[in-house]
Amino acid sequence: MGLDTTHGCWHGGYISFSSVFREALARAAGWPQDGEQMGAQDGSTIDWDKITAANNRGRWNRLPKDPLVVLMVHSDCDGYIPVRALIPLADRMEGLLPAVEEIGRRDFPAWMRDPAETQYLPTMVKRFIAGLRDAASRNERVEFH
Repeated sequence: MGLDTTHGCWHGGYISFSSVFREALARAAGWPQDGEQMGAQDGSTIDWDKITAANNRGRWNRLPKDPLVVLMVHSDCDGYIPVRALIPLADRMEGLLPAVEEIGRRDFPAWMRDPAETQYLPTMVKRFIAGLRDAASRNERVEFH
């Protein structure tokens, strides 16, 4: 049991998605890490009081300034990433790849630093990016199950 998404973005455990994948992206983005208060691109923390249940499931009236917020506040078990957020999110994640590689080498267990491992951080990020781009090319949202 775990999280599956459409378009091959993610297939794996909930803990790996939240505590490894998203944490690495937040750190790569330079967001402050103080418990539940993940930061935004400008160095501030996400105002969780303004994040709605609809946002957690992928419904946004207006997308956040930093598309990474869409992924960071998303539920880890259901909902979707809307089509209009796919390319901005893929581009943002692609820009974080060098920092993800450094964070992976420095801060994660040795088995996660081996490119042959399925949970090699850069591979997970590249797979997610490829899925986002595939969904965008089909004009389909990425769904979480």
